[in-house]
Amino acid sequence: MGYPKGTGPEFQVVYADEKVGNLRDLLGSRTNYDLWHVDQTFTPNTPGITFFWVLEVPASGGGDTAFTSLTAAYNALSPAFREGLHHLKLLHTSASVGEIARVGQERALKEAVKTEHPLVISHPVTKKPVLFVNPTIARQVVGYKPSESEMLLGFLHDHIRSLDFSCRVSWEKGTVVVWDQRTTAHSAVPDFKDGERRHMVRIISYGGQPQPL
Repeated sequence: MGYPKGTGPEFQVVYADEKVGNLRDLLGSRTNYDLWHVDQTFTPNTPGITFFWVLEVPASGGGDTAFTSLTAAYNALSPAFREGLHHLKLLHTSASVGEIARVGQERALKEAVKTEHPLVISHPVTKKPVLFVNPTIARQVVGYKPSESEMLLGFLHDHIRSLDFSCRVSWEKGTVVVWDQRTTAHSAVPDFKDGERRHMVRIISYGGQPQPL
């Protein structure tokens, strides 16, 4: 991370090349590199509108970003199932999958910032319900035993991956994507060749504290 010279900390660089590596290098050998998430939800106030743009794409192609609608994911559930989610909260922690891979589990857990948010939130503008799951950051249902939490979140994490509510952006020079982090999860697609450069910049504005439906 870091920010470009002449700007400020609100400009966050997302970068991969032969020196810093890429997501595959960070996570090690896996059958897939899906890391669906909403950015930085481990604080009481969570991100709102985000701008993300490309400065350089991998020479051989690839490096897309996938997005999924957490509003559409909520609407696809049955009314009876939705009702059972409304009173639940999730524990969000900065000791995410990526952070543990980057600094190690002991340090990530020791330095973790944590907060709780409702599993279903009301969007502050539209008032529409949102399935506010975050597979890499929010991995515990508050008050549930671990096996109960894993069962429910496993279903919900698979659910939001559906092609019914997702899209994939193929970056070209000059592409800018704007989205609302309160209604949308995303995942990088690290399918470009090792050593190739992918250079992105983002700005994240912070909203309020998520409110229950």
